[in-house]
Amino acid sequence: MIKKFLIGLLLVAVLTGSLFRLEERFQLFRLKGIEVQPQAIISNKKVWDQIPKRDKRLWPLLLFHRRELTKNIMEQVPVSARLELAGWGYFRLKVTPLTPWFMVFWNGSEWYLSLDGRVWSVHHEMNSVILHQEPREGPILVWNETMYDLVSGSSQRMTKSSVLVSRAPVEKLKMWKESLQSLGFYDDINSIMILQNGGTLLLELMMRKDSNTVKILVPASPEEWEYTFPAIREIIMQTGSKSGEIYIDGTYSGKILVRTEN
Repeated sequence: MIKKFLIGLLLVAVLTGSLFRLEERFQLFRLKGIEVQPQAIISNKKVWDQIPKRDKRLWPLLLFHRRELTKNIMEQVPVSARLELAGWGYFRLKVTPLTPWFMVFWNGSEWYLSLDGRVWSVHHEMNSVILHQEPREGPILVWNETMYDLVSGSSQRMTKSSVLVSRAPVEKLKMWKESLQSLGFYDDINSIMILQNGGTLLLELMMRKDSNTVKILVPASPEEWEYTFPAIREIIMQTGSKSGEIYIDGTYSGKILVRTEN
C-alpha cells in the first residue's frame, strides 16, 4: 500500500516537473490574457495585478483560484464578479456594478448598502466610474452607537477604498419597509435609526410634517405596529398646528408618550 502511494507521488512529481519543463521551453500554459466586461468599470491592469505569478505561468491553476481572485476584486470595487474560461490561456471577467439600496450613516461616515449586504464608502473612487450610484431608498439609515459594529473588525478593515460584507439586517429592513409602506408612513420618513436599549432592538423614525420635526420610537417588531401607528397618526394630526419637535414614544405597552419642544 505504502509502495503504491510512493509510486503515485513519484509520478505526480515527474508529471509536474515535465509540465514545468514544457512551459519553460514552449510557454504552452502561460496566461495570455483576461478580458474585462464591461471594460469601463475595471481596467485589465488592475485585474492582472491581482493574479499570482504562479497562475500567470500556469493558467490552469487560475481555474482553481478564480474564487480567490473574484473575492479580492469584490473587496476593492463595488461589483459582483464572475471569471470564466474563454479559450486556451484566455479568461473573461464579467462584472456587474452593485446598486446602492440605502445610504447608511455609521461610525461618523456615510456608506452605501447593497441588497446583498455589502457596504462601501460614498466617497469610493469607483463611484464616479460606476453609473447610478444614488441610493434606491429615500430614508437614510442611521446605525446607532448602541449597535454592534456594522462590519466585523471594522476599525482595521473599513477604508474609503474597501467593499465588505456587513452585518446589516437586510431581511428585517425589507420587512420594516414593507410594513411602513402598508401603514402609509414610509414615504414621509427621512431617516431610520436602528438602536438597542437593554438588548431590545428599536427604531427611531424621523419625519417632517409642515413645520414640525417628528421623531417616533417604536419596537423593531412590525406585528406590534398595527395598533400603534394609527394612534401615532392621530397624535401627529392633533399637534400639526404647533411648530417645533414632537417626540413620540411607542415602546410602552398600552400607552404612547408624547413630548413637544418649541
